[in-house]
Amino acid sequence: MHEHHIARTLTSEEQHRRMLQTPVPKLVLSLAAPTVASQLISIIYNTAVAYPIGIAVAALFLGIFLYTIKKRHTQPHYETLGK
Repeated sequence: MHEHHIARTLTSEEQHRRMLQTPVPKLVLSLAAPTVASQLISIIYNTAVAYPIGIAVAALFLGIFLYTIKKRHTQPHYETLGK
């Protein structure tokens, strides 16, 4: 039969022993892995959310820019050309 391992929280004594007995490279990797994973998830989420908002804002500003150019008086001022 298969044994089911239930994750349990280490006591402070067990954590202290683990910190002292585990080789440093293995310890660093085991502590860094969850942090790196959560940062990658955050980056992907923030990019997925920010991209469509950035497109919408860019489209809005492009629309405003084109509207102001269209409404602008674009005839040249001939009286200032000879000065």
